[in-house]
Amino acid sequence: MTQYGYLKKSLFLLVFTVSAHLGESAFADGAIRPGDSVHLHYVCRFKNGDLADTTLSESRLAPGAKKAEIFRSIQNDAPLFLQAGDAPKSEGGPSVRDYSDEIAAQIARSLVGMEGSEQQTVKIVADQAQYREKSTISLARVRQRPRELRLMPEEYAKRTGKTAEPGADFTLDPDFPGTVVSVRQDEVLIRFEAPADKTLATPFGPATIRETDTLYLVDIHVRQGALVRSGPMVGRIVSVDEKMFTVDYGHPLAGQDLDCEVTILSSEKAPQMPKINGNIHETAK
Repeated sequence: MTQYGYLKKSLFLLVFTVSAHLGESAFADGAIRPGDSVHLHYVCRFKNGDLADTTLSESRLAPGAKKAEIFRSIQNDAPLFLQAGDAPKSEGGPSVRDYSDEIAAQIARSLVGMEGSEQQTVKIVADQAQYREKSTISLARVRQRPRELRLMPEEYAKRTGKTAEPGADFTLDPDFPGTVVSVRQDEVLIRFEAPADKTLATPFGPATIRETDTLYLVDIHVRQGALVRSGPMVGRIVSVDEKMFTVDYGHPLAGQDLDCEVTILSSEKAPQMPKINGNIHETAK
């Protein structure tokens, strides 16, 4: 290795060591740059003030805070880790994100230029999200659940892995718990019970339960324009008639803007290559 090459290598190691030392503090000096690592919490609300999404557990939210229909509580307070700036472009074109992922992506973009330990309100803009095509689904307003079920003992054992016994629990739908009421040589009789108040909360709206001789009829009271959440996706009910309703899951934010209070807990600068004579050099070989 030449003397000049040795000097370049020594300078690179010095810069790398100093950068690593700075990274041990809670906040890196200066404004956040693209690629910097950031740990943060956020609390997002709709324009009417309803809670829409957060990284905070239920115990850390303000008592009595009004929650939107699509809000989901979490149990832990693990901060969110983000890399500041735009997400890498995918080869297949713009990617369609789910609800919380879209919020995180727009927050990551907004972090650039913020100072460490800074708390700011970040606006999540619905028009910046990529629409997911062919994402509408039509569903029945009235669901049917059996009041009784008869199985062969072999079928019961195959489903449960157990031998049928009177009094044993059996689940088809957690909202309608079942119990084995009798066991014969050729039949296991299971009876299901509806909630005592004959009401249910569903992802699509409140429901009331009616009974026939053989069925429970779950009548969902659907409201056109309401927001719904199914797992990681949110949607909007776009049409309702007597028998069916349609949900559009195409927009990651269901077309809603959000205001998010972002609290930066720590940040670390992305590694930078040292400059010599105004140019970036790799370690000399």
